[in-house]
Amino acid sequence: MEKFLNELGEVLAKINRSFSDIGLVVVSKGRETDLIKSVYETLKNYNFKTLKLGENYLGELKKKLSYLSNDDFHYIGVAKTRILESLIRLGVFVESVQSVKQLNILKSAGVSCFIQVNISRDPRKSGFFLEDAKHVIMDFRQTIQGVMVILNQDLSPSEKLKQFEAVRNAFPDLIMSAGMSDDWEEAIKAGSDILRIGRLLFE
Repeated sequence: MEKFLNELGEVLAKINRSFSDIGLVVVSKGRETDLIKSVYETLKNYNFKTLKLGENYLGELKKKLSYLSNDDFHYIGVAKTRILESLIRLGVFVESVQSVKQLNILKSAGVSCFIQVNISRDPRKSGFFLEDAKHVIMDFRQTIQGVMVILNQDLSPSEKLKQFEAVRNAFPDLIMSAGMSDDWEEAIKAGSDILRIGRLLFE
């Protein structure tokens, strides 16, 4: 974790940004409770703009609600209708909305979200393609706060940077959640507002 945080600080300094400019989602799936608590408490000392626990599975999220509040979570997994309805009841923010059907459910509940954008058009990933996301955002502007970006990890660093920049330029007024353990540097340089990091925080 220390190595990643030092590298993140160096990259931020080079582009005149700081920890307080960005949010961090700690991807905790499969990790032991004591380790999650330790990492989360340590990260509170870094003055991130926002600090959340990212959860992919509803069952694990419910267990972690015993020591963190619903406001500490962002759900980043596949949110099928049943799961989405449970998340609404729990008051957990959803980053990974992938369909108009899900958006209609959230709109009816008066709940905001991020939509998942599959900028690489990767058939192995879910989410809206960029051109479709533009139309959806126009139709659900009061519901959609931001975009969660998913990349094909086979791309080169320069290609990753270019695709992140395409999303940033397409949605300059929305929050951008982009950058994971293998592409966080390109995401930060492209102007990402939130990183979703797992492995690098638990090494």
